[in-house]
This record gives sequence, C-alpha cells and structure tokens, in this order.
Amino acid sequence: IVATGNNGGNMYEAPNWEEVEGTSSTGTGVAHHPTEDKIWYVGSDGSGNVYEYQDVPLAGKRWVMTRSFTVQGSTYGLTVSPDGDTLQTSDGTYLYVYSTSDYTSVDTIYNAQGKPKFSYDGSAFLSNYDYRDSLALISVQNWNLEEVIEPFYSYNSKIEGSFSSNDSEIFALFADYYDGTTLIGFMPDSDGDGIVDKKWEADYQAAILESTWDDIAKNL
Repeated sequence: IVATGNNGGNMYEAPNWEEVEGTSSTGTGVAHHPTEDKIWYVGSDGSGNVYEYQDVPLAGKRWVMTRSFTVQGSTYGLTVSPDGDTLQTSDGTYLYVYSTSDYTSVDTIYNAQGKPKFSYDGSAFLSNYDYRDSLALISVQNWNLEEVIEPFYSYNSKIEGSFSSNDSEIFALFADYYDGTTLIGFMPDSDGDGIVDKKWEADYQAAILESTWDDIAKNL
C-alpha cells in the first residue's frame, strides 16, 4: 500500500505487484493488519480511518471504511504490532501506543522516535532513541524501556536497527557524518562480563568442562 507521494492511495498485490483496487485514501502513515483484511490510515493531523475488506451487495468485495479514530498530534509513520492488537505512532519526541479494539491510549514512551522494528516473536521492538543516535529496546509486555543500545557517540550520527530472523541478534546500521557507515551486531550478555552468552556456551564453557573432566579422570 502506498499512502503518499505520486502513487498515493494506490494498492499493489504480490507476487507481481500489479495494481489492485484499493481504498483511494491517503495519509502520512498506513498499516495493514498482519492476518486480517484490515487497513489503518493516519493523517498528519492525527485523524485516522479503518478500512475492512467486505462483501458489498451488488458490488462484490470492496474496501469499506468502518470507523474513524484520532491519535496524538502530528504523526510520522504508523506501525501495527505483530498480533494486530496495538498501533504505534510518533511525533518525533514521543512514541504513542494505541489499542486497536477501542483506539484508547495504552502508553506513551518518551524519547522514542521513528517507526518501531518488532522482534519476530513480537515480544519487543527497537526504536530510535534520544535524537536518533542510539536504539531503545522496549518490552511489549509492559511497554518499558529494557535497554539503550549506543554503539558510539557522535553529534552527527544516525542509527537504524533490526532483529535477526531468530531474534538471537540485533543489527545496527550506524551512519556517522565523518566516519561513514558501520554495520554492528549485538548479542545477549546476561552476566555483563563483556562476553556474549553464545560465545561463552560455544567456547569458554566447553573448555572449562573439558578441563574439569580431565582433572577428574587423572584422579580415578
């Protein structure tokens, strides 16, 4: 779905991406329900519309506007959670979370900006944080800030993040005005010793266990 620009209001269908009949609606943000035929549009003034694909008498299947709603202020993009239960919008300073059942506010997250990138299991998401030079890891369970990922500090930097396909790693694309672009990978370090859990299990733990059993064998 293309919400704005030269092809604003148009809809295209995979796998050939041929144009199909859409909603003829535009907005600064658009999101499609992950599993249902439902679309949300939000304009720059915070006004939104919900469309559902329904059987219309004598007309067949059509996108029908089923209700309107309002979100906070001017929005920059629109995302929907993997389960379709919440919408997220941003005004550049706050990230707002809304329920898709009644469109009431669920939570407001300060200093989180841009469009969230959800983990594949839907338990957390990444968002730009603190003027875009770091990433916020936010839990969906309570919408709390779990961790701030800040690879470098630079006044003229930007960062974009994403989860790997099995959620075992976070990739961050860090662009600095002076030093160019760097791709960085982050993995869990539960005990904070500077060694990622996966490397500890694969290398260090195995070496310790091997050494321990050798010592035991010598004393048998």
